[in-house]
Amino acid sequence: MDVTPNFLIRSVSAKNVNPKRFRVEGRIYYYVTVNIEAGRSSILDDVEMVVYILHPSFGDGRYRVSADRARGFAIDIWTWGFFDVEARLILKQGQKFETISGEVSWSVSTSFSSSW
Repeated sequence: MDVTPNFLIRSVSAKNVNPKRFRVEGRIYYYVTVNIEAGRSSILDDVEMVVYILHPSFGDGRYRVSADRARGFAIDIWTWGFFDVEARLILKQGQKFETISGEVSWSVSTSFSSSW
């Protein structure tokens, strides 16, 4: 079953979480949700879990797994920049998987407080 054309990777910055710095004078990080969207919601029923392969700068945390169908197999991350991402969709039927690619990006709001 080729599901690749039916899925895409979506990312959005959380509206209720201000960006922050993890170190003094460090980069500004954004709290971002990355998930899978499908042309039809029922197509997600064929997916058991998703393994996201993030940018190498995530180090040991580069591989993230989600089996949360209700949230579109979402993961939440802190990141300072846009990057390419790969997602392996593990299908319920047998040991099959499909791989899709996308970009983690979001709209940067200027309405956050300047305390970050």
